[in-house]
Amino acid sequence: MGYRVNTALKQKDEINYWRDCGVMWDIIVRNFNILPNGQVNSNFIVQTIPGDFNNDGYIDIFNPGTGSYAGVPVDNAQWLIWNPSIKAFENKRLFNDKSLLYFGGNQRRSISYDINKDGYTDVVIYDSGDDGLNYTGPRPLQPLRIVLSDGKGGYDLKDLNNITPKLMYNHSGDIGDLNNDGYPDLVSATGNTIYISWGIPSYPYFSNNVSYFSVDYFNPNLVSNNGFGDNVPQAAGADIITIADINKDGWNDIIEGCAEMSMKFDTYLPFDIKNRVLINQGKGRFNQNGIIQLPFYLDDMSNINIRPTNHDYRVIDFNDDGLNDIISTSSLSYDNFHFNLYIQNKDGSFSLEKNKFTFTINQNNRIKGSVPGYWKAWLVLYDFNGDGIKDVSYIDAINFNNELKTKSVFIKTGSQFIEQDFYQFDPYLNSIKPK
Repeated sequence: MGYRVNTALKQKDEINYWRDCGVMWDIIVRNFNILPNGQVNSNFIVQTIPGDFNNDGYIDIFNPGTGSYAGVPVDNAQWLIWNPSIKAFENKRLFNDKSLLYFGGNQRRSISYDINKDGYTDVVIYDSGDDGLNYTGPRPLQPLRIVLSDGKGGYDLKDLNNITPKLMYNHSGDIGDLNNDGYPDLVSATGNTIYISWGIPSYPYFSNNVSYFSVDYFNPNLVSNNGFGDNVPQAAGADIITIADINKDGWNDIIEGCAEMSMKFDTYLPFDIKNRVLINQGKGRFNQNGIIQLPFYLDDMSNINIRPTNHDYRVIDFNDDGLNDIISTSSLSYDNFHFNLYIQNKDGSFSLEKNKFTFTINQNNRIKGSVPGYWKAWLVLYDFNGDGIKDVSYIDAINFNNELKTKSVFIKTGSQFIEQDFYQFDPYLNSIKPK
């Protein structure tokens, strides 16, 4: 019992290993996370992430917490460390500063990676600021941060103030080597701006050499700099980032997700806001030559109050034709969750397949009708039934209505992903699932 780290897979691709290791960390957080009031439960789960945080070969979970909502702390930062003796996750505070209980605002995404190569998993945290205060005044913005191991079992919280001259709305991002120099680079999505901080071998590990793409919807001529002298506003206007080699040329590309918007109805826009792929032109150069627009989810975009929004991506050759395809978890304005499959065509464009995921459990209960609705923050691409073929599951974003009582996985069966009960494939999580 316990989830062993697969060392070979981790060494091959550590960043993707942690999010696709097959451990459904939302269920674990639901059962072992301790809220500030002492209750064992969880509120927000999107910022949590697996890793080996005590370097013992078992997979643990880190929750950076939700620093504040409307100015009030919602969840403390904490580690859930697997104890093989008692066969349970133990709640730990591993910050060297023992007075540090919570920090930041809305920690929106975390990326696990052993940045300083000491054997302990570190975490890069994207923080978009206090959501609640967004409606009553200017949102207090937050820096990017690293939770950095000291190599002795403790952690320090480090602000990456060097990356941007001012604090940004860091809604989401990813890290990966874009220029093939051996050091992961950091990409952050702030809505109107996408920026890249190039990796360096020593602390703070991401440099103040920053490339960026910016767009002002009311000033389409706003100049940005991709690091190679190209102004590419069409690469901006995104909230979600996933790094992957889409065209298999050895250079990592960038997938950008957003709340889709059409110039036809949002008449102030300088161009349609679509999910898209930025193809690396070599050495981390992204320009107009490599922008591939993904199809709109809705044929009719007239209801501007309902925004199809993608929340996460995975890359897979779905139809075994040698071309990488893209899976996304998506929703309609954070409700009515669904999964999309973008099939890559021979010319590099993509076609949208909406009917490759067959719902057998959640077909009628995917709509809550209000925020926070049913949406899935992370995809998990893993062989859950042991047949040698990757399946798809998801990490729930919230647990307000005991939603984790029902957990499903989409098993790849022929040309379909068919929904099944997840708990049948994981005896441990089945033993602690919500009643």
